[in-house]
Amino acid sequence: MNLAIKKWAPWNWFKSEDKQSEQTVAQVSNHPVQQIHNNIDRMFNQFFNEDGLMGAFSPISQTLLKPSVDIGENKKNYLISIEVPGVDKENINLELVDHDLVISGEKKNEIRSDEDSYHCVERSYGYFKRVISLPEDADKETISADFKNGILKITVKKNRLIPKKQNSKRIAIS
Repeated sequence: MNLAIKKWAPWNWFKSEDKQSEQTVAQVSNHPVQQIHNNIDRMFNQFFNEDGLMGAFSPISQTLLKPSVDIGENKKNYLISIEVPGVDKENINLELVDHDLVISGEKKNEIRSDEDSYHCVERSYGYFKRVISLPEDADKETISADFKNGILKITVKKNRLIPKKQNSKRIAIS
């Protein structure tokens, strides 16, 4: 019986993103003085927005902005869709770093006048970054992207890898 190991252990598309998150947490928690420094920075960032005014409308928006990702495949391609509603195409950066696809950008806050009064603000603004680790058979040279109606669609063609032949040799037992 031949077991397909790949079916039991699927590709971890977010292994680089997870590793970066772990490193960030480790860096923050290493030293008590560093923890205090980071907490003070976070409080100031929450209290003041980019215009220097009180940021009561988005106290933790920068830490929560993480666009949703759908990843699929067909016989020829890997298909990646990322939801980025309210973000202009010019504010999205897509780059390949080693074997990781890095999607970053910014959802800019709307300019509000002093006369406006809000009762509820639920939309998030700020920077976002997603790191998608591509499988070994992804063709890095054929990545294409299309942006329409707040959805970034990325297509990555698959390489037709020839499975490596296992060289085996019988060893005599004496």
